Amino acid sequence: MILGYMAWTAVVAIAWGMFLIYPAGSEAAEYLLLFFGLPCSLLVKFLSPGTAVVIQLLLLSVCGYVQWPVIGILIIKFKNFNPVCKTPPPQQAERSITMGYSQQRYKILKQKYAAQGNLAYYLELFGNFLAEREGYKQLDGMEAIYFYIVQKYHWMPKDVRSMNFDDIRFLLSEEMVDWTAPPESRIE
Repeated sequence: MILGYMAWTAVVAIAWGMFLIYPAGSEAAEYLLLFFGLPCSLLVKFLSPGTAVVIQLLLLSVCGYVQWPVIGILIIKFKNFNPVCKTPPPQQAERSITMGYSQQRYKILKQKYAAQGNLAYYLELFGNFLAEREGYKQLDGMEAIYFYIVQKYHWMPKDVRSMNFDDIRFLLSEEMVDWTAPPESRIE
C-alpha cells in the first residue's frame, strides 16, 4: 500500500510538473488530456484545455489517495480469504472400500446387536415388575431399576445411570433368577 501511495504521488507530481512547466496552449496539455483519458476530454468541451487539465489533476490527486487505501483493504481481505471447497471432505465422500466381511460375519454382528437390544428390552420389563413388587408409585422401567440399585447399594444416582446394561444385569442377576417376562411382552 505504501508503494502504491509512492507510485501515485510520483504520477501526480509528474503530471503537475508537466502542466506547470509547459504553457496551457502547448502540446503538453494535450498529451496530459490523452494520458488522463475520457473525463478530462469531456471537460475540454466545456472548459479551456488548461482548466480541464487542472480539474483532472485535482480529481486524480484526490481519487488516487482515496483509491489506494481501498485497494490495500481489498488486498488484505483477499490474502485472508479462504475459497469455499467444492469437493466434499474425505469423511463425507462416498466410501467404495469394502471391509471384506463374509455373510457369516454380518450374521454374527446382527445377532450381537440384537442380543444387546433384547437385553435392554427385558431389563425395562423387569423394571416394571420390580416397581410393582417394591410398591413404587411413580417409577417404572429403567427408572425403577436405577432407584432400586441406589437404594440397595447406596450409590449415587449419576453413577448408577452411567452403568451399562451388562453391569446392571449382573447386579440384578439374583433378583431375576425366578422372573420370566409376561407372555404378552414376547413379540417377534
